[in-house]
Amino acid sequence: MKGEDHLEIVLNYTHNIVACQSHGSFFPDIIGTITMVQAEGFYNKNWEKISEQLFLEGRTEILQIISLRSLNILELKKILGYSYPTIYRYATGLKKLKLVKFIEGTSKKGKRELKLSIHENVEIRHLTKGEKDINKQIEKQKEISEVNLREFESWLSREITKISSQPTIKRSVRKSSHRHK
Repeated sequence: MKGEDHLEIVLNYTHNIVACQSHGSFFPDIIGTITMVQAEGFYNKNWEKISEQLFLEGRTEILQIISLRSLNILELKKILGYSYPTIYRYATGLKKLKLVKFIEGTSKKGKRELKLSIHENVEIRHLTKGEKDINKQIEKQKEISEVNLREFESWLSREITKISSQPTIKRSVRKSSHRHK
């Protein structure tokens, strides 16, 4: 699966269409519903577009479902309760970003159908199955955060020293014409 274009995602099922009915829509997470762990090639170049798409309503649910079982658009429509055009729009948006693909097949009734499946360059792991890898990622991020915190504190100290030696302008001119009365 690994090649020039590769995306690794971890899905957290704390929030899904069944669980949120039992615990309400607010339940704090330490790890988000979708965590992008690694992106190479196309996925790295399109990181922002992918991030935006993944966190829009409906897209997470589609990925949670088809990571377990490929389904057609009509089945997703019935499960999620969105209209057919909405599900199709979500699916084609995910397809443009190479997150999913359509697979031609035949339904149980013998009719032609397009099933939605995870793209071959996307590796999806479920949080329950990747605990060691997730812990490594968290530790790595903590180390990077610690280094970046020291760097930030040093920069902030330099900036404070720099501005403390600058003269203070006692009369500042407001650029806005609005005045509080």
